[in-house]
Amino acid sequence: MLALFNHLINGPLPIKDVCLIVLEYAHIFTGTLVLEIEHGGYRVHTLTALEDNKLATGTGQGTVRIWDLTSGKCLHTFSGFDHPIDLLCALGNNKLACCWRDGVVRVFDTQTEACLLRTDFPKCPRKILAYGNQMAVLMVNRDAFVVNEAGTCTQLRDWAVQAMVVMDNGQLVTGAWGIQLWNSNECVRTLRGHNYTVTALACFPNNLLLSGDNGGKIYLWDPATATCLQEFASGYLTVSIFTLIALPENKFACSHNLGLSIWDVESGSENIIDGMRGKHCIPLDLAVHSDGSLLSFAGPHGSIINMWSFGTCVARIEGKIFASSNKRLVVASGGVVDVYV
Repeated sequence: MLALFNHLINGPLPIKDVCLIVLEYAHIFTGTLVLEIEHGGYRVHTLTALEDNKLATGTGQGTVRIWDLTSGKCLHTFSGFDHPIDLLCALGNNKLACCWRDGVVRVFDTQTEACLLRTDFPKCPRKILAYGNQMAVLMVNRDAFVVNEAGTCTQLRDWAVQAMVVMDNGQLVTGAWGIQLWNSNECVRTLRGHNYTVTALACFPNNLLLSGDNGGKIYLWDPATATCLQEFASGYLTVSIFTLIALPENKFACSHNLGLSIWDVESGSENIIDGMRGKHCIPLDLAVHSDGSLLSFAGPHGSIINMWSFGTCVARIEGKIFASSNKRLVVASGGVVDVYV
C-alpha cells in the first residue's frame, strides 16, 4: 500500500537540523538507515511518495527533484522558479502537483518534465487531492475548488470547508457545517447528524466514511444511502477531532486536542493512548505505514513522530517525516533526506 501524506496544517514548517532515531522497542521497526540523499545543502520543505518507489522533494529555493529510492539517483529536476515549494501532491499517472508559496500551482509529467497545467491562487493551498482527472483544492481560508484538466477553477458552494477527502470510489466529500458529497462541482447529497462543525473526514473500507467534529463526536456513514451506521463518543467530556484514519482489523485512529485514541468499530470501544498529554504530544496528523502500524506527528512543528501498534509505541523518530512507501520511512532533516526500514 502506498501511503501519501503531507503535513498541511499551516503551510511550510521548520525542519529540525538533526534526525535522531530513538528505538523504544525493536520488534516491528528496526530503524535501519538504507539510503541517504544529499540535497546540495538546500532545505527540504516538503516531499511526497510517487509510484514505482520514487520520491518527489521540494526546497526553499523553489526546486523540485524526482528521486529513485532504490539507487538514490536524481532522475529529474524542475528549477528556475523564484518562490519556495510549500506543497507537493502525487496525482497518479506520473503527474505531480507542485505548489509555490506565491500561490502558483503547476502540474508536471514526472517522466517527460513537461508542465501540463498552471493555475494561480492568491496563496499556496492547504491541501490538494487527486479527483479523477481533476484536482480538488482546499485553501487555508477554507474555500474549496475543483480544477479540471484545462486549468478551469470552479469554487465549491460549501462555506468554510474544514476537511476534504476523495473516497475509494472517486466520490469527493467535504466537511463544514455538514457533510457534502460532490459530483465534479455539483453537490449531490448532504449527510446530516453533526451538531458541531465537521473537522475531519476519512475513508473506511467498503466505501464507508468516517467523520469527526469539534464537539468530539465521530460517525460512520454509508454515503450511498446517507445512513449513519454507528456513533462514537470519546471518553473525554470535550474534545476537538483533528484527524481520522482507518486502520487494519476494523479499527480507526483519531487525534484530538487531548491526545490520540484508537477505536474498535465492532465493539465500539476506545483505547486512549497514555503519554500523549500536553501541547508537545498532541498528534497533528496521522498516516498508516505499509506494515499496518500507525504513524503520528506530534510535538512543536510536528518534529516528533511516533509509530504505534494499536496502542503500543514501537518506535520514535525526531525529525520530520513526510512519506511512507514499501515499508520505508522517509525523513527530511535540513538538506538531507534519509530513508529507513
